[in-house]
Amino acid sequence: MAIVLPILLYGAEAWNLTEAMYAKLRRFHNYSTRRMCLLSRRYCRFNHISARYIHRRLGILDIDAYVTRRHLRWAGHVARMSEDRLPRRFLSCWVRNKRPIGCPHFTYARGLFKSLKKLGIARDAWYDLAQDRQLWRIITQTQFTEKQ
Repeated sequence: MAIVLPILLYGAEAWNLTEAMYAKLRRFHNYSTRRMCLLSRRYCRFNHISARYIHRRLGILDIDAYVTRRHLRWAGHVARMSEDRLPRRFLSCWVRNKRPIGCPHFTYARGLFKSLKKLGIARDAWYDLAQDRQLWRIITQTQFTEKQ
């Protein structure tokens, strides 16, 4: 928890993760948790030991929760910035032109909306909720522990 996750998730606040990227992170996280318990993948498969059981046994969350928590924490921080700051401008900017051919369709805003959906926060309400730092911290921290 103190060494591997911070290194693995360095800069995750600004990542635009597709499901394929989430799958790679989940594989590595599940591999690491099995190694912490000295279990092989084959042993877990034959004895029907799920990754969720191993996470509960170790007292940790799944990797999606850690990425979403970091993503929402950064979005709240940027939402509280003054409007002349560059990260805030990027968060609230809108491009009027059509997307050029070959550009990625998965943007930071879509990743943010995906993270908000995981917590059940409305798209229209998140900005107002993020203005109160303590409330935003409580929302993003407690939602994950309740779902486990």
